[in-house]
Amino acid sequence: MVVLQDALFGNLRPAMFVSLGAVGLVLLIACANVANLGLARSAARRKELTVRHALGASRGRLARQLLTESTMLSGAAAVVGLAAARIFLPMVVSVLPAGITRAEEVGLDGSVLLFCLSALVVTGVLSGSLPAVRSTKNPEFRVARSQRGAGANEHTINKGIVVGKIALALVLAYGAGLLVKSFARLTNVEAGFTAENVMTIRVAPSEQKFSDTEVRRALYSQILERVRGLPGVEAAGAIHFLPIADGGPGINYLIDPTDPESRQSSGYRVITPGYLEAMNIQVLRGRAINDGDRTGSEPVGLINASLAERLFPDGDAIGKSLYRTDGRTFFTVVGIAGDVRQSAVGLPPLPEIYLPLSQSDWASAMTIVTRTEREVQEMTAELREIVHSVDPGLPITRIVAMDAIVSQSLASPRFYGILFSVFAVLALMLGGIGVYGLVSFAVSNRSDEIGIRLALGATRGDIVRQELRTGLTMTGVGMGIGLLAAVGASRLLSSLLFEVSPFDLPVFAGTAGVLAVIALLGVSIPAIRASRIDPAMSMRAAE
Repeated sequence: MVVLQDALFGNLRPAMFVSLGAVGLVLLIACANVANLGLARSAARRKELTVRHALGASRGRLARQLLTESTMLSGAAAVVGLAAARIFLPMVVSVLPAGITRAEEVGLDGSVLLFCLSALVVTGVLSGSLPAVRSTKNPEFRVARSQRGAGANEHTINKGIVVGKIALALVLAYGAGLLVKSFARLTNVEAGFTAENVMTIRVAPSEQKFSDTEVRRALYSQILERVRGLPGVEAAGAIHFLPIADGGPGINYLIDPTDPESRQSSGYRVITPGYLEAMNIQVLRGRAINDGDRTGSEPVGLINASLAERLFPDGDAIGKSLYRTDGRTFFTVVGIAGDVRQSAVGLPPLPEIYLPLSQSDWASAMTIVTRTEREVQEMTAELREIVHSVDPGLPITRIVAMDAIVSQSLASPRFYGILFSVFAVLALMLGGIGVYGLVSFAVSNRSDEIGIRLALGATRGDIVRQELRTGLTMTGVGMGIGLLAAVGASRLLSSLLFEVSPFDLPVFAGTAGVLAVIALLGVSIPAIRASRIDPAMSMRAAE
């Protein structure tokens, strides 16, 4: 029993929740950046706030003003964000994976606007509360301090915020790295067939018009005979459930006709001669289905390597018979085919049986598979013409290149890889900007101190090394925290990964290296600027 909601959204839930979490992390990093800027701005306005407090403004009044300012800033950002969403939303919807239910209904409706309003308030409070509290705490004591510098507490808080941003950026970058590596593995996986230069067309004759099984079989034979006569066609065949595109049914059978306990189950495919050749599916032992396998002759079939290993581990499968559940002979194994990923590129091959159409009870919709030396899209019109020349009323339910089907099956991992990569780039940029902003702010506040140190004999290299040490220490601490958080958070991606461990050392090393380079760039610019401070001006300012 499957709950309808799980059937519709079960596979999408992990991806949607992880995507929502990634959006939240980027938003949190942005809020931290704004909080840093707010602390710097409030430090510059300390004299103004102190004077206003002395003139009668309460601390609560000053805090509300700062919160109002941050909320208005969030509001302006929300307006810009909504305008950008309206422009880019159709583009995003157009590239959504086909498996996302009701994707066509995505739009800027009332619920989205309500969410944006809630996010506006939350981000305004998050980014403005810390500067508001710090700026209005003990203003009488603050007025005695240097009006230019920030206190040690403020600087410590700023460092903590930057460390947190780096940690969050590493989490997002690491997750994006895992998804990109997973997608790379998927694109290189051995599917068991060759999709290039293969065109498929699915024909579904009406059972009312073509009620006789033999008539439908003859219909497909005529189509295949004409398709094989087209210029450039190397092989052509038909199958009732195309790999990747159509899934596939299962069937029960017995290994021993006298033992009901020997019952087994596996998938099965009804095919015609030429199908294995058209898909370039290897016959490992024995032979393929051929024109001699007809109605009335000995029933035969192929099994794939996985089923052969399961049923006949001694390796002697050719010539063995399988039986129907009522004890009658089902078919004799005449060949072993290579494993094919039938359900999806990311799922392992399952045990499969191949039965000839001429000996099968199935004779409904079939997919004609054609391998050609020509450009596959050039064959579209010719294949349609051949089908309709056999019968003008034959419905064609699908005509598509096989490599397009494989590409579509990779749409979801490709989409989430790109999406997380965008989030990761934003997070890394915001993290780098945060480091740059903090070091720049610290250099600005300590310009007199740095100038005096230079006047007392410190070299410019000493100043650069000190600022680099400060910034890179924050980066190292942030990456250490981010590693622990990333390992825990990456487990949420397990359902989206293919042959990639949630803890992947090369991916972590790569993302940490990129983040370290970005942080180094963010630190280097203000560090070099600090080394160029004029000692004479600092000495005059200190007098």
